[in-house]
Amino acid sequence: MTQVNSLEANILNEIMKVESIQLIDLRETSVKKFEIANALCIPFSELDNRVSEISKEKKVVLFCEHGELSFFAAYKLQTKNGFSNVFSLKGGILAALENYP
Repeated sequence: MTQVNSLEANILNEIMKVESIQLIDLRETSVKKFEIANALCIPFSELDNRVSEISKEKKVVLFCEHGELSFFAAYKLQTKNGFSNVFSLKGGILAALENYP
């Protein structure tokens, strides 16, 4: 079984200080309450058709509201599309915002 890489929000903040990463917002446009700067919006429903927009050279961090869709998307990208440097934001963007300074 493939293990899905996940990141805690505080670790993501530290990585972003020293590395260039690609943030992918998987939230559907209809349920999005706010935007995240510098995040590429690829709604989960469009992921299969837009895989070519995702970098294989950078660390890729996927996020959704609560973390479930990003976990599944990370698994899918690893197993079906050959991505090795892809991570799911644990707890989603809502958990990250709770801990944001």
